[in-house]
Amino acid sequence: MIRKRLARIATWVLSQAPFSTQQWVTVSISFVLAVTLWFLVTINTQTYTTDFRLPVRLVNFPGEYQLIEDFPEAIEIQTSGQGIKLLYEVFNKDDTLSIDFLDYQGKDYFIGHQNLEIVDAILEEGVKTLSISPDSVSFRKLKKDSKRVPVVLATTWNLPSSYRISGIVRPNPDSVTVTGPVDSLALIDSWSTASMHLPLIDVPTTIDLPLDFHPPFQVVPSEVSVHLNPEPYTEVSYLLPLRTNNTPRFTEVYFEPDSVRVKFLVPLRLADSIRINDFLVDVDHTQIDARSPYAIANLAKHPVGIELVGIFPARVKYLIISKVK
Repeated sequence: MIRKRLARIATWVLSQAPFSTQQWVTVSISFVLAVTLWFLVTINTQTYTTDFRLPVRLVNFPGEYQLIEDFPEAIEIQTSGQGIKLLYEVFNKDDTLSIDFLDYQGKDYFIGHQNLEIVDAILEEGVKTLSISPDSVSFRKLKKDSKRVPVVLATTWNLPSSYRISGIVRPNPDSVTVTGPVDSLALIDSWSTASMHLPLIDVPTTIDLPLDFHPPFQVVPSEVSVHLNPEPYTEVSYLLPLRTNNTPRFTEVYFEPDSVRVKFLVPLRLADSIRINDFLVDVDHTQIDARSPYAIANLAKHPVGIELVGIFPARVKYLIISKVK
């Protein structure tokens, strides 16, 4: 009937061309009414199949346990029904499937195709569920516990080539609460920040760092903040005499070479205040191994705030002379 009506409109339109403005209005209104009538009749009489995303939540799950696998936030359902019913379902955003754990005690999985009727019960009357994806949701669980562990900063700072971070970088908070399976939790003694790409930092900055993610463990809070104070550094070197400490009485030690070069990085703002007598390089006599012809030089004294690059040479030849008669 609708098709015949459209055909009559088309025949009349062709016979009346060209049109006046009033005729165009009449044609347009007739066409819109015919299409609307056709659409309403069709969606009320035809059956269609379509997919929906349905929010889902687990209720009455015991708090002392933890699921081994994450419970989904939503499932995909394939449904069939009259067009008008499916249209109502599209605009009904309040449907949420609640799965009561108490109804599935003793079972490891919720099987979708065995529980289609519980989905039908929350959908529009006349809409039938054909399938659920994923078809199985795990209920497997483990006993859980919580403990407090320190945070380890595992992030690499993105700094200009001549910059360094001044001071000690401490996360805030410096520890987090980790919750997870009891047996595995006993092996965890710290929790690290996640690996991430940071923007270039050349001014004092506070950054929020997400913590690493390792299911089935949960971490609270999920991020920490750090304050970074980057500043330009410069390299300085001094040629310093080599001394010994803990040397026995009546004993002298000679080194070849008798001086070593100490290279270090220092904040540019402090470079002019560093003096050569702020340093002391020595060899601990008690650490000399008589089986080796070399001794190891150590930086025994240095000003606060420097970053040692190295001592060159790090090993020196030595000669021990006893003056006991």
